[in-house]
Amino acid sequence: MKKMILVLLSFANVLFANDSILTQGNIKLLLADIDGYAMTIPETDRNGVFRSPDRIEQILNSILRMKHLVNYANVKNLINNKEINESVEFELIKKFKNNENIKRTMHQELEFGKIRNYITLKQQYSYIKKQLLANAIKEEDVLELAEEEYEINKNSHTIVAFKELSFISIIYDETNKANQLIKAKRILADLQNIDFTKYSNDLNYTQADIEVSQEPTKFVYSKDNPKFSDYIFKNKSDGLINDILDRNFRFNIFFINKSAEKQIIPFGKVKAQIVKKLLKLRSERYFSNLIASLTQDPVEINQELLASLKTRYRVK
Repeated sequence: MKKMILVLLSFANVLFANDSILTQGNIKLLLADIDGYAMTIPETDRNGVFRSPDRIEQILNSILRMKHLVNYANVKNLINNKEINESVEFELIKKFKNNENIKRTMHQELEFGKIRNYITLKQQYSYIKKQLLANAIKEEDVLELAEEEYEINKNSHTIVAFKELSFISIIYDETNKANQLIKAKRILADLQNIDFTKYSNDLNYTQADIEVSQEPTKFVYSKDNPKFSDYIFKNKSDGLINDILDRNFRFNIFFINKSAEKQIIPFGKVKAQIVKKLLKLRSERYFSNLIASLTQDPVEINQELLASLKTRYRVK
């Protein structure tokens, strides 16, 4: 008797699950669709999700959009079922392999079918969207626009002027400033005919009152530090700056390893980057317009079923 009652209850639940919560055009959003989504959420979290009217609206609209797009793709014969089935199996294993509650549910054939159907729908939607975005707009469709954007924003496609610097800093305080200046001048004189890197490395190991750069530093002109920037950028050639800069209790000697002037990057070198951005924008606009066209019909709502969602997934 008990077994028969359970069978009858299960049969009633199936009939109820096949009722439509929303209908839009020829697309029906079934309670079973919502059940499938709910079963992908940990059981203890489901009630909280479905207590929020905003979350319920988001969930229903999302699944409705997916069903519209899949229906559109089926009519256009755009779906590769073999590829989608493989991804569904992968998602089922990944999502539920460590979840004992789901494992127990999955042993029940009807409940497992709802989960599989929802994940299949989600994978179909992702597959179709990817295919449409990849093929909707071609490079030749945006090439002229890419050239226009390049001309309008040419100043944003630049290589900023820079100086790559190494340094030797002789540290001083008020008690030894004069002696340290003499040391700095002697070092600068030595550097006229000695390799800067080797000389600075020897100093680094032998004198505690001297700091040297460990690696060359790329320096760009800074409006926040114009005095120092002007000092560096007034030197038009690479090599030793034949001068000592007194700054921050240090006598600084700089060596310019290499430098570059500001350059406008040619269109040919940024073409692929601009085209990729425009393809993405155009494709996403195309996809948004497609979804809008598929979902423009009025929506019929089963208010009784909609209200039941707030309590349907309570943990018993």
